[in-house]
Amino acid sequence: MSAAGTARRSSRPRKQVDYDEDKLCADAAGVLAAAAVDYQQYSQLLLQADSDPSALSTAKAGEVTAEALLAAGFTQPLLLQPVQDSSAATAAALGMRLPAGGLSLQLLLQQLGQQQRVPVIDVASQEAVPAMSLGQWVSYMTAPDRASQPLLNVLSLSLAGTPLRQQVSAPELVYKLDLTTQAWPQQQQQQQGHTPAAAAAAAAVPLPSCRCPRSVLLYCLSSPGGCYTDWHVDFGGSAVWYHMLQGVKVFLVAPPTPHNLAAFESWANDSSQARQWLGASLQGCAKVLLAAGSTMLLPPGWPHAVVTLQDSLAIGGNFLTSCHLGQHLAVWRLEQRLKELLQALQQWLDEAQQQQQQQQQQQQQQQGELAAADAAAAGVPAGLDDPAGLLQQLHSLLPSVTAAATPDAAAAAAAAAAGVALQAAAQSNGVAVHSSAAADTQQQQQQQQQQQQRVALLDAAAAAAAGASPQQ
Repeated sequence: MSAAGTARRSSRPRKQVDYDEDKLCADAAGVLAAAAVDYQQYSQLLLQADSDPSALSTAKAGEVTAEALLAAGFTQPLLLQPVQDSSAATAAALGMRLPAGGLSLQLLLQQLGQQQRVPVIDVASQEAVPAMSLGQWVSYMTAPDRASQPLLNVLSLSLAGTPLRQQVSAPELVYKLDLTTQAWPQQQQQQQGHTPAAAAAAAAVPLPSCRCPRSVLLYCLSSPGGCYTDWHVDFGGSAVWYHMLQGVKVFLVAPPTPHNLAAFESWANDSSQARQWLGASLQGCAKVLLAAGSTMLLPPGWPHAVVTLQDSLAIGGNFLTSCHLGQHLAVWRLEQRLKELLQALQQWLDEAQQQQQQQQQQQQQQQGELAAADAAAAGVPAGLDDPAGLLQQLHSLLPSVTAAATPDAAAAAAAAAAGVALQAAAQSNGVAVHSSAAADTQQQQQQQQQQQQRVALLDAAAAAAAGASPQQ
């Protein structure tokens, strides 16, 4: 990442935010102007992209019902603006639960604990990195030197099964749209705190030990300013809801037309996708600005990319709808095709690696055969051109030197050891002379090492002979 770009981002004076979209995007484009790596370039492209206003529906929180949305087919993203500039009034209009005083990183830390595991994304690579503890994440977000650290992002901290599931809920509209909520046994939903009216029941009934599929409906997202999330379609072709608690994000969303889904699949199949801006190939995109208090419902299958303009905290989740079953299945099939492609690619890589290993083994075998032929041509008896073997032979003789009962016996044993070393040294000269005429640089280096080991053999034999002298 560019440390300079981040420093400018985090050290700007804080002031009353003007949520005019054009001004915010122009300001962010200036902040990101020093970008040198792809995610920063793509952030600029997203902010500068054309937007089709007809592709987005807008209303005030509480003005749209689930029945009306289902009747209309829920074919466009829906942006719900806050009411009365009040988070409490907006939450009430949406029919959602939020903690008194709002949700913050400090409250997350207090309720979930320092050791809660947090899944983390590295923005530069768009890949998951080892999970951090919640304590580490809060320290990262509040560190004064964060500009010098890698840019990280948290997109899927599930609140299901935590103490906060009794204090936080999705908007009432989402529960009425969600097919799983409508089909799941009501008693289990109450036990798991997944209905707006389940707070009291959830407080009295412990959570089941098993992980419930309802966990995907309630996530917390924490993003530093400057984060970028590349183009993706949410898993299983699920619909998505977001509610911004703090900060500002800009989404660029594309309708799931045959053209756009084909472009997305082609891009996802391309090994060079990290160097390509998919937005240039998509049609009918809409730009959606989410500021604190705003809520968005994104229909299933819409490819989208996201830029975070300011440090942000949001809640959201994924859900299925009865009016999009065909779209859910279409995206699921697309995921299966991509998965099969990845499996085929992995199989090809495994086979290529196996072939490379076989080639290396064959080369080593051929080198060994050539070395044996060189040794035979030099007249060196088998086994004596191996200094390690000679050293082992010499060491087997040395105990007889120290264990000899008389000085004469010790001298004889030492002489035998010295004789082995001298014989090896004499024979090694022939190997070195023969090999030096045809060996390459690597073989010469190996022979030098062998020669040094043989000299060590002579030194050891001489020392043994001296230690067994009758004068001692």
